Amino acid sequence: MHIIERFDSLSKIKRQRICESRNYVNDIFLNRAERVEPFSQEVEAAIKNNLDLQSAGFYHDLTSLYRKMSAYLNVDTQKFLVTCGADESIKNIFNIFTNKGDLVCFPSPTYGMYHVYSNIYGVQKLTLNYNEDFKIDKQELYDNLHRIKVLFLPNPNHIEDCFSIEEIKNICKEANGLVVVDETYYGFGCKTVVPLIDECDNLLVIRSFSKTFGLPSLRVGATIGQKDLIQSLDAQRVAYEVSSVCQQIAEFFLDNMQITNDYAKKCTEGRKLVIDTLKGKFKVNGESGYLVTIKMRDQQLAENVAGKLKKSRIHVGQFDENIRITIGPEQYMQNFLYQFKLAVSCLT
Repeated sequence: MHIIERFDSLSKIKRQRICESRNYVNDIFLNRAERVEPFSQEVEAAIKNNLDLQSAGFYHDLTSLYRKMSAYLNVDTQKFLVTCGADESIKNIFNIFTNKGDLVCFPSPTYGMYHVYSNIYGVQKLTLNYNEDFKIDKQELYDNLHRIKVLFLPNPNHIEDCFSIEEIKNICKEANGLVVVDETYYGFGCKTVVPLIDECDNLLVIRSFSKTFGLPSLRVGATIGQKDLIQSLDAQRVAYEVSSVCQQIAEFFLDNMQITNDYAKKCTEGRKLVIDTLKGKFKVNGESGYLVTIKMRDQQLAENVAGKLKKSRIHVGQFDENIRITIGPEQYMQNFLYQFKLAVSCLT
C-alpha cells in the first residue's frame, strides 16, 4: 500500500483508551474477562521474592522462558513464538499474511482488535453471526472457505459455540488460506487444537496468559504452528518479545502450574453454579469458556439490569439484549446471582 494511502486510511481510524479509576477492594469486576479473585498474599509474596529487579538494567535472555513454554505447550521451541499478548499475534498475522482487499473472516461479536486490524490493513471482512440460540452460522463459513485468506476462529469465543477438533481439522483441509485458532480462553473446558499443527500446515494457534493464568496486564502470549509459518513470524519479531520483569513472572507461573489449575477448577465450579441456577429461567450460553452470556427479554431490560448491578458494585458486560459475565469462584458467583435476581425482580 502506498505510504500516503496508508496514512489516509489510518487517519480515519478513531480509537479510544479505556480510562477507568477502579475500586479493586470493594467492587466485583465481571465485565472485562479479568481474574475475579485476587491472588493470595502467599502468591504475591512468592512472586516478589522471585523477582530480580537488577536484571532490568541489562538486556535479558529469553531462552529459559522458551524452554518452559515449550514444556507447557508440549511443542518444540521452533514451533512457537512468544508475543506481547494475543494482540501482537493477531497483528503479526495481519501484517505478514494479508494484503489490502483480501477476505478475512471471524465471528461477531468477538475480540474488538479483529475489527481494528481489519480496518488498519484494509482487508474485506466476513463476519459470522450468531442466531438467537447462540449458534454460529457455520454454513456461511463453509460456503466461503475457498475465498478466505485468513480465518480467525476464537475457540471458545465470547459467545460460545465451540468447534470440535475434528471440525477444525476438516476446515484446515478445505481452506485455501490460513486458519488461526485463537485459544485465549483455553483452560476452562474447551479442548486445544495445538496437536493438529503437525498435520495441518496452514494452522496457527494463539495462546495468552491473560485468561488461563489470570494475568491480562502481563501481556505475554504465543503463536504456535509449523516451523515455516513460525519462521515467517519470527522474521519480524521485535528484539525482545517481552520485558525481563514479565518474563520472570510468566516463568514463576509456569513453574507453579497448581496456582493456575486450582483457580481454573474454582472458576468452572462457579460457572456451573450460574448456569444451573439460571437455566430454565433464561437462555444461558457458556459451558466451556471464561464467559457466560445471559439473554434478557430485551435490550432495555439488559441495560437496566447492568445499571442496577453497577450500583451494587458488581460490574457486568452488556450488549444488545444480553448480560455477559466473567466466571469466578462460587462465592463471587453467589454474590452476582443474589444481586442479579434482585435487579430482575425490581425491573420486571
